[in-house]
Amino acid sequence: MQTVRRRQIPERPENTIDVWLWAFLGYTLFWYLQGGFRFPFLGSIRFEFLLGSLLSIVAVFRIVRRGRPKSPIVGWIIAFIAATLLSTIFSVDASLSWKVLIDRVVKFMMMGVFIVAFVESVRSLKLFLGAYLLAFLKMAQEGLIGVITGSLVWDNQGTPRLHGSTPNYAHPNSFAGTQLANIPFFYFLFPLAPVILKILLAAMTIAALLIVIYSGSRTAYVALFTMVMSLIFFSRYRKRAFIGVTLFIVIATPFVPDAYWERFNTIITQEDKEGASIDTRRQIFDDAVEIWIEHPLGVGVGAFPVVRSETFSRSQDTHNLYLEVATNLGIQGLLVFLGLVVAIMRSLGRTRRKAEGLIIKLRESIDSRPADGEAETRLRDVMFIRAVAVSMLSFMITRLTLGIFGHDLYEIYWWFSAGMALALERLVSNIDEPHKAASTSIRHRTRKQN
Repeated sequence: MQTVRRRQIPERPENTIDVWLWAFLGYTLFWYLQGGFRFPFLGSIRFEFLLGSLLSIVAVFRIVRRGRPKSPIVGWIIAFIAATLLSTIFSVDASLSWKVLIDRVVKFMMMGVFIVAFVESVRSLKLFLGAYLLAFLKMAQEGLIGVITGSLVWDNQGTPRLHGSTPNYAHPNSFAGTQLANIPFFYFLFPLAPVILKILLAAMTIAALLIVIYSGSRTAYVALFTMVMSLIFFSRYRKRAFIGVTLFIVIATPFVPDAYWERFNTIITQEDKEGASIDTRRQIFDDAVEIWIEHPLGVGVGAFPVVRSETFSRSQDTHNLYLEVATNLGIQGLLVFLGLVVAIMRSLGRTRRKAEGLIIKLRESIDSRPADGEAETRLRDVMFIRAVAVSMLSFMITRLTLGIFGHDLYEIYWWFSAGMALALERLVSNIDEPHKAASTSIRHRTRKQN
């Protein structure tokens, strides 16, 4: 029997205008800035849903045409979807679980699908990151105005706390967490950016740090430490990074208002200035552990508050990512989720190492052939991919730390990370293949000359 070989679909040329890519960029801005909330008319006609549905059809078609990504991440995603679906079917509150599954799991998963489908080149990666960071720049600008005017700052637990301007990021913890997790992009992209973008990235970093401070979010304060440590660890010049961070802390410390130092000290003293937030979290933790022991296979997607209310007459959610996974999806879901996280981080690590190896080889090639403009272009592309890969690693570490104090399972972060990891893995492989071919050709020519 004759074997039918799958036709290879060539990558889209860099200079081709991709209408669907630009539609995806518009969707990214609209989604993160909550355009339906900002423009009620667009919300009333469900513009986000209509555009997302159209992009979904195109994205699935592109992925099927190109072929499923060959990465362990895909297997873990399938396992996670299966675990989530089973927990929905056997949930103690099936109607609630189906709503969470559709509105938050499936909807957010499509962001990862869109990234895989539409980020086909380094140029499209730059455009996507530009749209993504532009959305958070807008939110940072609104946050700073809110601090200056006091319009987004009001007292909470005895501390004046900054809130976000849109429902998704209205809570100080959410607003601070999203700004904090993006600082790695500002840091690692800074050396590769032109002067104007360097100024903008520096300004965005300062704005994000101010938002973290004025949010009064103890969750973000703790995650700030792990985020900084990850920046130093992944930096190519660790000593220089450590000295720079230390100097920045020394200079900035006197400018932090006393109210936020008092808020930070409650992490150490474990005594709230007002209210009983810390005691409440302890109670939630105890209740969650007890419910997990009684329901080791999980109570269902999003159903923990329902079971907690029935069992203890208390209805707050877990305030902990890992207990949220365990109580909702069970031990099997927790193992699958952790497996997915590890697979994403291992993929990003592979991309980083492959990019660093390519950087060395391309620099050697340029040194031997200074006029090789193509090699210089590939070098810049690989350096950008490496910067994004280490940014994503730091992003993941920050989000996992924030998850210790927040129930973030049904959020977009994990799908964003999975999509980025798959896209980066493909992009660095696409750059590596021509380099291998060129190296093989040079070796053949050298052998013939000898």
